[in-house]
Amino acid sequence: SIKYETIYDEEPSSRDFRLWMKDIDEELKGRKFILVIDNMDRLPKIKVQELWSAINTLFAEQHYKNIIIIVPFDRDHIKSAFRAENIRENKDFGNDFINKTFGVVYRVSPPIMSDWKHYFTIMWEKAFGRNATIDENITQIYDLLAENKTPRDITAFINKFVSLRQISDETIPDRYLALYICGEQKIKDKPLDEITKPSYLGALNFLYEKDDQLPKYIAALYYQIEPNRAIEVAYLDRLRKALENGDKSDVTTISTLTNFEDLLENAITSVSNVPNAV
Repeated sequence: SIKYETIYDEEPSSRDFRLWMKDIDEELKGRKFILVIDNMDRLPKIKVQELWSAINTLFAEQHYKNIIIIVPFDRDHIKSAFRAENIRENKDFGNDFINKTFGVVYRVSPPIMSDWKHYFTIMWEKAFGRNATIDENITQIYDLLAENKTPRDITAFINKFVSLRQISDETIPDRYLALYICGEQKIKDKPLDEITKPSYLGALNFLYEKDDQLPKYIAALYYQIEPNRAIEVAYLDRLRKALENGDKSDVTTISTLTNFEDLLENAITSVSNVPNAV
């Protein structure tokens, strides 16, 4: 048998592409070919415009008997990509582009996790082994602090928990790992402030606001050091600088820590600007 292969290196024109698709459509002879263009909501604005223009040109203006094009999209993301650059115009072209491109648009409702705890348990056992027990504090923390409870979010939370447990001191209780994961972004933005006066606790503030161990463990997780040294490493130098600069605000913040007297005693020995410190 002889096999012929044609390699086309040039960028095809819109006409060439449509003719190619038409040939495929005819060769299918009644069989259906479904083409899915996915993950458009992950593209930057300019790429969305380029891809949408190609979809509109190549598929919206040409109908095929055996080829079906499916494009999952986030309407808000598409509208944002085609919003007028001039804010004063306040024009929104997104809906116009959507209506001109598709013959029919189906709305898919967001997933509802009616029994998310059951799925959480399944994924937990996948991560830690069959019949692995879950600390009730962890599900409580996730329930009250997690923004979403979709399968993807639950999996991401447990994956973070696994990796954090592997690199953290084994003496840190699981509930503090869960708190750290839920408040990670705020802690990264303002670590020293969040360690002393945590705003990430949200609805759990009543339960942990007077927990003397919380600052130590959160500092240990953030700086990846032993819990017993975490507060000293995190705040000793900051307290010294605050005393040097006469910064009453910083000293007041650090004074809320349970071991403030020990920190103060160590920081004073390194102070050179005594008048400011006084």
